[in-house]
Amino acid sequence: MALFDTLYQKFFGKMDTREKAEKEIRKTNTKRQLSGFFRYFAFVLGVGLTVMIFYTAFNGVFLPMIQIGVTLCVLLILTFLWIPGRAGAPMDKPDVIDLILVALCLVCLAWTVLNNQRFITRIPYYSEILLMDKLVGVALTLMVLEGARRTVGLPICVIAGAFILYAFMGNYMPAMLQHKSFTLDKFFDVIYLTTEGLFGSLTSLCANVLFVFVSFGVFLSATGADKLFMDLALAVAGRSAGGPAKVAVLSSG
Repeated sequence: MALFDTLYQKFFGKMDTREKAEKEIRKTNTKRQLSGFFRYFAFVLGVGLTVMIFYTAFNGVFLPMIQIGVTLCVLLILTFLWIPGRAGAPMDKPDVIDLILVALCLVCLAWTVLNNQRFITRIPYYSEILLMDKLVGVALTLMVLEGARRTVGLPICVIAGAFILYAFMGNYMPAMLQHKSFTLDKFFDVIYLTTEGLFGSLTSLCANVLFVFVSFGVFLSATGADKLFMDLALAVAGRSAGGPAKVAVLSSG
């Protein structure tokens, strides 16, 4: 009897552990399994964004606020479609809040693209800021924070919110941290109407270079080519001195 129990634990115990692990992974996997119209809509957006970025990689980028604006808004839309914002949200389709956020992203994208010429010709920190500019700037900032909360977690939103608050509270900070506080108009100029905030160097890097490398990596992973490169590197340098380091160099090259 003891032998039977030992064999059971040896073979079936591992299966139970594996099943528990798979259940835990399913619990922690917060990505939706979209179906129907929303799945096709997300697919079209993803493919369209990929085609646009690869086209601009070979033929030159669009104007910064168009290139970055399209990339930012489409990625936000995909985030709101695929990742639920709360516990208990439907896992096969976006809820009402997600649809509202998607609609806001489309409005912000349309306003940014249609007013791009005005943004280029205006004088930063001096030209008039329209009410719609302010509303779009606030909406985009809040949606970026919400997208970060869904993908990275609440702490990053708290940190970003603290720095936004710091921009307005500079006059009240200790001497070492003190600066001239931002006005609302200056905040909108920095965050939305110039290439310093949402359309700054980091988002430009993502929209122009990083997306291409990530897409290429995903393609290699989906086709199994990454495993081929790893196997080739192992065959060439796996048994030599310093093998792991050489394999890492060869497989990444």
